[in-house]
Amino acid sequence: MLVYADLRCLQDPGFACRGIGSHAAFLLASARSLRRGDVTIIGLADAALGPPPAEISALCDSVQEAFAPRPGEPAVFLWLSPMTHDTRLVARFFDRSEILPCAVVYDFIPLIDPERYLAGRGTRLSYAAAMEWLAAAGLFLPISTAVGDEVVARLGVDSENVAVTGVALRGVFAAHRAGGIPAPRPAAAPGRYVMFVGGPDPRKNLETVVTALGRAGSPDPALVIAGGYPDRWRRRVERIAAKAEGRTTNRPVQLTFLDHVSDDELAGWYGHAEATVVASRAEGFSMPVIEAMACGSPVITSDIPCHRELVTDPAARFAPDSPDDLAARLRAVMADAGAREELIAAQRPTPERFTAARVGERFAAALELRMPVHARRARKAVAARRPVIALLSPFPPDRSGVADYTRRTVAALSARADVDVWTDQPEPVADPHVRAFHGIGNAAWLRPDYDATVAVLGNSHFHAPILAGHLRHGGPCILHDSRLLDLNAWWHGIERTRTIAEAELHRPVSEAEVRHWTRHQGEIPTLFLSEVARASAPLFVHSRALVRHIARLYGVEAVHLPFALLREFTPRETAAASRQRARAALGIPAGRTVIATLGIYDTTKAPEVCAEAIARLRATGRDAHLVFVGDAGRTAEPVLRRAAEAGAAEAVHFTAEWIDDETWRTWLLAADGAIQLRTHRFGGISGALMDCIAAGVPTVANEDLAAALDAPATVSRVSDTFTADMVAGALGSLLARGDGRDEATRVRYCTEHSMENYVAGLLAALGLEGEQVPSGRSASGYRVA
Repeated sequence: MLVYADLRCLQDPGFACRGIGSHAAFLLASARSLRRGDVTIIGLADAALGPPPAEISALCDSVQEAFAPRPGEPAVFLWLSPMTHDTRLVARFFDRSEILPCAVVYDFIPLIDPERYLAGRGTRLSYAAAMEWLAAAGLFLPISTAVGDEVVARLGVDSENVAVTGVALRGVFAAHRAGGIPAPRPAAAPGRYVMFVGGPDPRKNLETVVTALGRAGSPDPALVIAGGYPDRWRRRVERIAAKAEGRTTNRPVQLTFLDHVSDDELAGWYGHAEATVVASRAEGFSMPVIEAMACGSPVITSDIPCHRELVTDPAARFAPDSPDDLAARLRAVMADAGAREELIAAQRPTPERFTAARVGERFAAALELRMPVHARRARKAVAARRPVIALLSPFPPDRSGVADYTRRTVAALSARADVDVWTDQPEPVADPHVRAFHGIGNAAWLRPDYDATVAVLGNSHFHAPILAGHLRHGGPCILHDSRLLDLNAWWHGIERTRTIAEAELHRPVSEAEVRHWTRHQGEIPTLFLSEVARASAPLFVHSRALVRHIARLYGVEAVHLPFALLREFTPRETAAASRQRARAALGIPAGRTVIATLGIYDTTKAPEVCAEAIARLRATGRDAHLVFVGDAGRTAEPVLRRAAEAGAAEAVHFTAEWIDDETWRTWLLAADGAIQLRTHRFGGISGALMDCIAAGVPTVANEDLAAALDAPATVSRVSDTFTADMVAGALGSLLARGDGRDEATRVRYCTEHSMENYVAGLLAALGLEGEQVPSGRSASGYRVA
């Protein structure tokens, strides 16, 4: 059984140390003991709340920051605290046939006193939204019958989908119940005292207890109060205790406030009290009731629904707003030892209903009863429909290699799934393979009709809104770059990027260092991928080397999805006659050797080394020319300067800033050779190098870049610490082979790296199966093998 558990109430200190956190941790531990096959627990954590405590993470098989389910796999979503945290993060676990959302319900107290608990408009809206999401759960696990009745009444759900669990006694109190040995009397305890446990909230009704004890007839009334009361509250209660209110029978009550006490200490206070009073006006359950009973204290409670389940004798309950009613109950217990012992004996069986074993059994039974039927229905429903996938990505006409690659991916993916594209491009190119285009927004991650929402990330400004949403919601991610320094610096600014670097490097980092890295990315000591790695489930990368780097730096196991062809070339296109036509179309003179280097260029691609290498090649007597195909931008000036210094200024050329696909393909066919280099060595890939391989262009690339693409022998590899002489030598060796090209190697590589294989691997890793395209056909319709 696969269980997703929302851990946010256990991350948040405001809830982790309260009753909600205690019960949530117990249920999480109990899920491990479910008997229906092997249990895998995936904890869902919110990065904004910090890491979960180690003891909570230890209860899970894994913890992920991506609030995203595995598509198609039957599972339970254990919503441990539905009303306390942002409901949008859990949206993907609802309205899915394969997931059974199970909501733990504590109470609806804010609806009883909205002026106090829902005072602000934002708070009211958040609570109303939580109620709507809560109603969509498939199984409700209230902590009492009273709360279960409210679930049915307020949400209009079927009572058959409600299973009351109760709340388990914590270990110390359970041990006292089982052993029957009282804890030692606290040294600070007054003579005869009444015990009160409850925090500083008017709902706990402490004033009624103080007033009632003053009227109970005890000569020296004493009240011990545990609940972490601040000084302001203490002074207020002390004033109430000192009041005579015009009644000569009232006595000032001696008050003892306890700061934080351990369970062992609290057991002693319970065990030696004359009585424990729980006076709340509203509760979902009441832990002090069963704790005090387990420790041998008689318990008197307010007459509210959940207390009637725990204290069945009406004589031990009082009207919450009647101090006189409570005073009479206290008088009966404190003045008559026999009556006190009878009440203790009558209440002794109650804690037995709330042992860890009994509560765990009720929880397990509720899930085990429903999961087999749910799993059968889920598998049938998933098998009967076609997957639906959302891709968040730049898209043509965006001037981005990732945009082009996504369009190609969609063409192949649409044969197996319905695909929506979410993009910031206001006028995306019409594409018959796209079901619908949408502007990037949270809805991409929240819509229940998507089997997977896949963020496509690169290192440019196009990806900023995608990164923002992905870090918040998490889920599958295709990473096109081996580092995200540029994107973080552009989007977050240098200071925020500096803090990311410090977190990843575990040392101080200056802004000057970050600025230096942005100019010299071959020197960066980290990848700036920590946030993306944590938010991704799974994280797809295109090289084995990057898989290793991510595991080493971040402890995350990425999925290797081998890069696929962006452009395909038929054997007819790569034949000598076709290449000659391409040269003629570009006006290349006969006898000239054209070396292309392709892509949006920057310093990480060593343009000056390329220019020097051409100068070295020309020195051998060859009429070699270097063409930068793509957007050289500001790179042109230093490259031309270096070429002039090397005596090859007339042999270095640049195309227009951005060229269309047809011209790009023409240059690939016309080139006699190519150079593709990277100064960073993190397993990054190159779409341009893949195009060179696809077109059969003899190419020189550095070892790291070639290995990232599993490049064939048509790519000559040079050291990652390359020099112009190395590159020139490798080019010379390739060109010395003449015009003969290894067509068989090219075709074999293209077949292995087809986009069809790429999307098949993507769908398999996502847990989705789609309709297959005919064997041997590409998405564009022509044969690749």
